[in-house]
Amino acid sequence: MPEFISMLNNTNLHIAGKGWLFLTKIGRDAIPALVPVLSSTNDLARALAVAALGEIGADARPLIPKIQSMLSDHTHYVRLNAAVTLGKLGDDPGRYVPVLVDCTHQGDQDSRMYALEVLSTLKERGKLAVPDLLNSLAASTNRDERFAILNTLTAIAPLGSRKHQNQSNVGNSVNGKHTWHACVPPPSVTLLFPLCRSPLRPPVLH
Repeated sequence: MPEFISMLNNTNLHIAGKGWLFLTKIGRDAIPALVPVLSSTNDLARALAVAALGEIGADARPLIPKIQSMLSDHTHYVRLNAAVTLGKLGDDPGRYVPVLVDCTHQGDQDSRMYALEVLSTLKERGKLAVPDLLNSLAASTNRDERFAILNTLTAIAPLGSRKHQNQSNVGNSVNGKHTWHACVPPPSVTLLFPLCRSPLRPPVLH
């Protein structure tokens, strides 16, 4: 177990990602070893540790108070992964949805798109995001971003979003194919963990 934990701190991002994968496969027995990493000074290690707890699932629920404290982490991708994990563990959406909304305005485009994709998976639990998403839809001039926002609105509030579709210039088809990443640091790292459409699946490591 210690060797997998140490991998999270490795400067080789591929090795850090493998450590994440091994720990999620170990499951609940990895939780005691992951707890100290939540307070690590290594941003990537914190982000991967809290994401691992989300993959482990219900056995990590006693750590919800600690994970909630990470919603105010100084690094946006740590906050984002903490919010995603709280959603997986069944926490109150009122705590983590506002953080997801903030993350749709932070980081590189891939990170912002990932936050939108996560919101879309929440369905009705993400309804607190609707006012901000409507404002973003009206303000954005980026076609791909507008499409992603509209997709998210449709998933969260399908009836309420229909009237906005005709007002947008997004169109009815996806402009190209997208792959989504596990949320880790900006640009050089965002392609490290490609995902097949779903942002909540484990990273595919090569």
